[in-house]
Amino acid sequence: MTSIQEKQQEIIDDFALLGAWDEKYAYLIELGQSMPDLPAELKTEANLVRGCQSSVWFHSTCKDGILQIQADSDAMIVKGIAALLVEVFSDQPASLVREANLSFIDTIGMWKNLSSSRNNGLIAMLEHLRKAARECAGESGMTKHQLLFLCTGNSCRSQLAEAIVNAQLGDQWLAFSAGTKPAGYVHPKALQALAEIGIAHEGVSKSVDAFRDHPFDLVITVCDSAAEDCPLWLGQGRRMHCGFPDPALTDDIEDFRKVRDDIAQQIPALLNDFLAGHAEGKPA
Repeated sequence: MTSIQEKQQEIIDDFALLGAWDEKYAYLIELGQSMPDLPAELKTEANLVRGCQSSVWFHSTCKDGILQIQADSDAMIVKGIAALLVEVFSDQPASLVREANLSFIDTIGMWKNLSSSRNNGLIAMLEHLRKAARECAGESGMTKHQLLFLCTGNSCRSQLAEAIVNAQLGDQWLAFSAGTKPAGYVHPKALQALAEIGIAHEGVSKSVDAFRDHPFDLVITVCDSAAEDCPLWLGQGRRMHCGFPDPALTDDIEDFRKVRDDIAQQIPALLNDFLAGHAEGKPA
């Protein structure tokens, strides 16, 4: 069986043969056209990906811990992207799909060259498939609290918080991050600060619009309320605030380290308080 990493390398090699992104878009359309249509009876609400501008369906089946995936979309470029994910993930152990680092997406330049709406849709597709993988791996009975860290640019503080929670509290929490005006990149010094404490974070600066209908348990704004306007969250989930200064303003690695350490100390305490109140049945 070809591994997930080997399949990613095959995609990277294929895209390396192409020129500008006009050619790569045409290739995605070809991939979409070549993937069989999903039967109408499988285009169900359960298989529909939430958060995509286009309609996208993934039908997943599980046999002996192996995930098998079919996909379809009403937009051909999006169907081509779905075809890439099917190629990488289908017929793979669900436990590996759940934890896979999809480096090919960044390597071929997809994050930079897709529109923001398609980037948000890709994020939604990945989460849909990872949810299917968790269920196939036997984790359907393990309920994790879902958490969104929200700021403006989603390049530093919210990324640090997302990565730290998933790395250190991943048995109880599944964290995401987003911004109201995403910067389009994750600050390299935020990634450096995380790497220094052993956390490899595959972060993407993304819009909060991708998560508007997501059923979060908790949403935490991490902006510095004394120095900037904090985003307003009107979706599901209890809202809390835990502010940190923006280290990008100084661009000093020491400031990134300090914010990292402050997040690692303050956020877990906040989450423990939330869980304690949740267990006692206190209203959100």
